[in-house]
Amino acid sequence: MTLSHGEQDILQLSASITKPINPLSGTSLERKAYATSDASSMTGIHSNKGNGFDSDTDASDFISRTIPEPQNSSSPVETP
Repeated sequence: MTLSHGEQDILQLSASITKPINPLSGTSLERKAYATSDASSMTGIHSNKGNGFDSDTDASDFISRTIPEPQNSSSPVETP
């Protein structure tokens, strides 16, 4: 399975992933900042801490966002 942006594949996901590959309309997936991050902290205390958590288990690395907040190179820098 692949997480893609536009026509570019940006992440190969393992077959054991338990998060939705195709988020529901109006939602998105976001890589966690820390192992302890969850949907609540990623919109609160961890919202500006980046998205650098990688456990080598894709199902543990992402949270589902009910309100997407897209980022690009014009977004403020986030510091872990």
